Amino acid sequence: MAVQKEGHQALSAVDRLGLRISTMLTSPQVQLDRRLTVHRLDSDDDQAWAAIQELIAQSEGVAITPNDDGSFTVSWEAISDHDWRPEHMDEMQLIDEPPF
Repeated sequence: MAVQKEGHQALSAVDRLGLRISTMLTSPQVQLDRRLTVHRLDSDDDQAWAAIQELIAQSEGVAITPNDDGSFTVSWEAISDHDWRPEHMDEMQLIDEPPF
């Protein structure tokens, strides 16, 4: 068993799961798709799994869909019309030489 340093608290199960999901959300592909499927690990306890789904479901503009395999999918819409999407790639101008 690991010994905690004085003054530091261990993360709760919900915090650990939230941190894992937060890390997955930073993936460029997830950001482009605006969709993330979260699979349950053996280390995720029942209370944390339910709590994190409830927290995500309370977020405005976010939809959570349970899947048949026990996972859930989080999806969201663009915040503004100026969000970059792959279909806008043809509008981008590529630079031959870096400006520095």
